[in-house]
Amino acid sequence: MNWMRIALMPVLLALLLPMAVAGQGFKRVQIHTIEFAPDGKTLASGSEDGIVKVWNTADGKLAREFPGHLGHVYGLSYSLDGKQLAVASGKRHVIHYNSKLEKIGEELPEGEIKLWDLESGKPLKTVVVSNGMACAVKLAGSKNALHSLTSNGVLDEWDTQTWKRKNLQKYVFIDEVAILISADGNLVAWSTDTGIKIADRARKQEWVCRHAGTILSLANTHDNQLVASASTDVKLWNTNTGKEVGEITGFASGIAGLAFSPDKKLLATASAVNGPLLRRPDRISSDIKIWRVSDRSLASTVVVQDDCVECIAFSPDGRTLVSGHWSGTIKLWNVPEIPAGK
Repeated sequence: MNWMRIALMPVLLALLLPMAVAGQGFKRVQIHTIEFAPDGKTLASGSEDGIVKVWNTADGKLAREFPGHLGHVYGLSYSLDGKQLAVASGKRHVIHYNSKLEKIGEELPEGEIKLWDLESGKPLKTVVVSNGMACAVKLAGSKNALHSLTSNGVLDEWDTQTWKRKNLQKYVFIDEVAILISADGNLVAWSTDTGIKIADRARKQEWVCRHAGTILSLANTHDNQLVASASTDVKLWNTNTGKEVGEITGFASGIAGLAFSPDKKLLATASAVNGPLLRRPDRISSDIKIWRVSDRSLASTVVVQDDCVECIAFSPDGRTLVSGHWSGTIKLWNVPEIPAGK
């Protein structure tokens, strides 16, 4: 059962106002990833049950549903004309033990990339990824190119007309890696045991960036000039030099959601405020904060009660922020014009 309700309420602590709420009914499924269509009229969500749903942003109603993906859905990307949707999904590496903690079996990671035609609702192509989950995917638009990045560090470029594969790079990833890939496939970032690495394929440069703690999320500006990494704080990195250019602190716990606005003036974060995420996600509240990138000052905060936020994204015009929750709920928030910082 799918449901939608329009929620209007006073602005909480300034500026963020919920517009509409859509969800999965009584079935709790964790939303892993969210992506707006280029025109902002729809958005796609991918969740742990392997289902992708497309929602109308005007009223929160379900427009289409695409089931049957392998494992969890981790990456989504619209084509520039909004007619196609690429999906990256996969199953994790699982080791089975008996009561004596002896290894009795193992399931290797698997991945899958699907390309959907949004008008007909039919899959155009399915590609199986061996020995790794498909974690990120980007459609490059007019070049008929699709870039994919897997959990075992393989960066590929696919011709969406012929489906010929070109291997671009093999990176060394650690387990449970946070990764980022730009639309053109030239910028790649991933977490390490000491922070993150940023690779600029066009310039043939690679930067080692120190960031303490477990990196939970990464984000880049549309022009690929900045990368943000988040653990229990946020660091901003210049991709031309690999140097840190800013830091945001004061969070109560790890930051699962991270997104730059299209004009790169704002950075949105989402983190739990009252306990570890693994304790009881249905009783953990989250806060969504919007920061000015120029001086890292806080512009807005709203608390989401009893529901962990895992992913966030700005609309193409920057006026709407969407949040995906562990409960399977998706919320849209108005983002009014925010005055410049000092």
